[in-house]
Amino acid sequence: MFDELKIVELGQGVSAAYCTKLFAELGAEVIKVEPPEGDVLWDVGAESGWCSIIYARLVGPSHLVLIEPTPEFWPNIKATWLRNHGYGAPPRACYQGLLSDRDAMPTDGPWPVTQSVWPEAAYGDLIERTSYRYIHEHAATTAQLRADHLADLIGPPTALTIDVEGAELLVLRGAERILQRVRPKVWVSVHPDLALRDYGTTTDDLMGYMAELGYTAEHLATDHETHYYFEPRWT
Repeated sequence: MFDELKIVELGQGVSAAYCTKLFAELGAEVIKVEPPEGDVLWDVGAESGWCSIIYARLVGPSHLVLIEPTPEFWPNIKATWLRNHGYGAPPRACYQGLLSDRDAMPTDGPWPVTQSVWPEAAYGDLIERTSYRYIHEHAATTAQLRADHLADLIGPPTALTIDVEGAELLVLRGAERILQRVRPKVWVSVHPDLALRDYGTTTDDLMGYMAELGYTAEHLATDHETHYYFEPRWT
């Protein structure tokens, strides 16, 4: 359909990559101009990993960081990854814990962060369904890290996608240095009812916080949650 079309993509976000991927599948010649280091995307709230495989196709497995606090999900994440990609290499890094606005480790030992290897929990049994781990319910038993601290351990992201069942503002507050200095593009699934009930925060609080940091918001869709894209006004 677009065999005679040539596209030069200068974007550095997931949406731009996905758009030009669709054009390429329809026959266009796509030339992607990337920064030397490439995009690094953090998938915050990977759950069973079905979105993670899409992100890996867009940025490459070595540029994707998976973040999921529920240990029972990790075997499913790994199995979905291998089944859909067949990649011999795991993601760039994995963090089996909560992103929050504070650092807290409930037990002695290192932070549950791995680089270029799957976490130990990924080698367990597959599950059909599990409950989620939340900051307001599981902080006493699950590691919490600020995104800024995690970036010190594994390097910062150039893009963030966040789906954390109401704790969106806490995650963003813990990423303040990243948002100020790195200026990543940010996709957030907002859960207004859970945010207010469990954390006492509102969508207006989140919007105000991002606006103060120099981000503009674009509403993408609303289903059982509301999806926003935040673009930095300057880099």
